[in-house]
Amino acid sequence: MLESRVLLVRPMFASTADRSSGRVADIWDALTGNLLGSAQRRASEDWWRGWLRPPALTVHEADDEPLLFILQRRWYFSGFWNVLDADEQPVGWLRPSLHDSPLSGRLAWRGGLSILDRDGRCLGTLQMQTGVAEEGSLLDPQGAKLATFRARAGETELAFHLAADSEPFLRMLLLAVVLQPLAA
Repeated sequence: MLESRVLLVRPMFASTADRSSGRVADIWDALTGNLLGSAQRRASEDWWRGWLRPPALTVHEADDEPLLFILQRRWYFSGFWNVLDADEQPVGWLRPSLHDSPLSGRLAWRGGLSILDRDGRCLGTLQMQTGVAEEGSLLDPQGAKLATFRARAGETELAFHLAADSEPFLRMLLLAVVLQPLAA
């Protein structure tokens, strides 16, 4: 899945969702039309842990559905998201972006997302296209495009750029940014 240049995320609607598997979206290769995998909700094993932490979104490859990665909010009221590999080891995390507030002189949330690696280093940020709520770019710290995305007709297209070509964990994190609204 992560080898494809352009992915298409198609959310499942209530009428077509496979409730037994918790499937919330199919992931397609936008260039070939091949089904590459799916995103599914996974409830916590314990009732008390499920009460404290929301369910995770698991991403699976298509054929025999091996687990690719897990996207999970840290806590219910947190804007922070963990991205874990198939062995549940940290790959990185997504957090709300910060900026200097001109009113208070302190850091304040600005509504975007920052993409961090497992050590907390910033790999990129989400930048929405001005005036277009459904389009945006994922930029590295120097401003180079890692990926672009566009939502239309209920689908989201994610196109990886050359800067993300040889980095499967970075591609995993970029896909997590697009899937994050489905997990919320």
